Amino acid sequence: IINKMDILSTLPMVLLLFVCILIGKFVLDRYRSKAKHQDLVEKAQEYRAKRDKEIEKYREFIPNEEKKQAITNCESIYDLQREMRAGKFGSVDLLMFYIDRCVQYAFPLNILAEPNFEKAYQKAQECDRILSNPEEFERIISGCDYEGVLFGIPVSFKETFYCDDMKLTFGCINELDQTYKGYAPLEDLINKNYGIVFTKTNVPMLLLSFESYNRVFGRAENPLCLGRSPGGSSGGCGAITALNASPISFGADIGGSIRMPANFCGVYGFKATSTRMPHFFSASCRESSAKPQEQILACCGPLSKSLDNVILGNKMMLEYHRRGEKSETDNIGRIEMYSPPMGFNQSYYEEGLSKKKLKIGYFTYNGIANCCKASLKAMEKTIDTLKKEGHEVVEFDTTLFAGFQRTYLSILLSSGLNKELLGDEEVIEDYKNIKLSESIPKFLRGIVGKIFYFLEEYRKYDSVQVFGNPNVKEFHLNSFDKLHMTKKISKYFEENKFDAIISPVNSTPAIKHETFKELTHTVFYTALWNFLDFPTSVIPRVHITTEEDADIDNLSGEGQEYVDDGIREINNGKITYLKKTKGDETFVRYHKDAIRGSVGLPVGIQITTQQFEDERCLGITKNIDTILRKHGVLQDSKLYYQYEN
Repeated sequence: IINKMDILSTLPMVLLLFVCILIGKFVLDRYRSKAKHQDLVEKAQEYRAKRDKEIEKYREFIPNEEKKQAITNCESIYDLQREMRAGKFGSVDLLMFYIDRCVQYAFPLNILAEPNFEKAYQKAQECDRILSNPEEFERIISGCDYEGVLFGIPVSFKETFYCDDMKLTFGCINELDQTYKGYAPLEDLINKNYGIVFTKTNVPMLLLSFESYNRVFGRAENPLCLGRSPGGSSGGCGAITALNASPISFGADIGGSIRMPANFCGVYGFKATSTRMPHFFSASCRESSAKPQEQILACCGPLSKSLDNVILGNKMMLEYHRRGEKSETDNIGRIEMYSPPMGFNQSYYEEGLSKKKLKIGYFTYNGIANCCKASLKAMEKTIDTLKKEGHEVVEFDTTLFAGFQRTYLSILLSSGLNKELLGDEEVIEDYKNIKLSESIPKFLRGIVGKIFYFLEEYRKYDSVQVFGNPNVKEFHLNSFDKLHMTKKISKYFEENKFDAIISPVNSTPAIKHETFKELTHTVFYTALWNFLDFPTSVIPRVHITTEEDADIDNLSGEGQEYVDDGIREINNGKITYLKKTKGDETFVRYHKDAIRGSVGLPVGIQITTQQFEDERCLGITKNIDTILRKHGVLQDSKLYYQYEN
């Protein structure tokens, strides 16, 4: 018979052995995970080396100076098309001009994802052949949109757009083996109009950051200031157009992914009403419509140095969808549950463009993060200029959207980090906080959340609560919150007869690298309009940051100018404030650091109209842009990429 005392005496040893086994398993699993991750990193390095070698082939090309100057003098695609037809240059000349800009400037800055130079060159040759035959040219142009304005014009895509025989990685090494084959709707639109897709541009891993970094294509630089972000997730689109290395670039937006790069890089951008724009152009847009986050949908849109190009890009996408064209090689599926084929209404656009007296609402603080001097000056200049032209400008009540950020994040992050795309790759530093919060078990999350709530640490409470798959009740509560706030703001919009709202794009100019994790709160200036699904454009370079704006160290106080308690929610007239915490002090420090040294960086504004008023939004944007140009408000950035003359 086994003695009970013997069992008790050996129990500590058994427990110790069990703990040692658990620790050993953890260490072994961690080692294996690290090894798998390292294998993926080496795979990405091999791919980059091979890709870079292909790009380097084009470095020896030297453009004709006369043709180069003729292209540089063109401000829009319309100008390029006119000069091409006048014989100033051909499609091959135009393509090689942009390839040269990509190789010389965009490539060293990690702005490119996957080039499509060889196929593009063949298409440009075909365009030149057609151009040399007037009868054939006229026949082909008669079947194109908008009198063949895209004929022979190179365009670029965000990395996540469908493109036949090109990679689609979401910035994840695990997806490098996947090459998309088949029908690509936006590419089909470009091809049918004899445009030329010549490259894809860089994105952040998983598209959840406004710092465009991943281990496949590297960290994209802002061409206006090295060491700063071009924005994200369409950061490569903003940067390539800022460099004049592509006349137009198509991106996508679910929280500011078009507008943030437009602002940081000093170019125009437009986010449509998500249910107006087709979702089958981009894999990221289709992803957003197939998950619990479907309450907030990503939508496609163009970026360009020319507002006319942005308007043209939107017209063409909407008209393509209206026609409901379908290819025989269609393997995506053309059932669009979310976007009826409405097309572009030119009369609504003209209405916004020609209106002599606009009533504009505005706000300079969203209740979460205060704007720096440069962002405030951009708003002040716009407001003053509009008033000079006889337009009415009235302050917008921002308490109407108090607390929206909690519901927005709950919806956006309801599926967590996409582990299928990641595979064995570790998340980048930007997402470490998300991964940590996501790893807390749901039952424990409630307990931790209640502790933070009791301590009035509302920011921490919200951050713990928003991650993970929502249950049915949470899903419906999120839906109700979003619907209720959208109706409330739409009603306020109508009661006050606002034509549009102007607001800051971000609380700072382009942020420094590796600071996104600490500055995520600044995204809510753009994310608000995704949450409400209101169409929004960006007019860039309304103000260029001055020495006075950037002299953050000589400001009085300890950062109160840039963050305050903020409104968390308003419930039956009772206001709950976001209490200051150590995390806020960290935010203030990084916020100040983003402003420090930002002299010469551009700052723009957002222009927003109600849902489905996309054409009016574009018309009003053109209207206001014309007014700002008339008064000499819009400026060029004083900073340029260091290799430029």
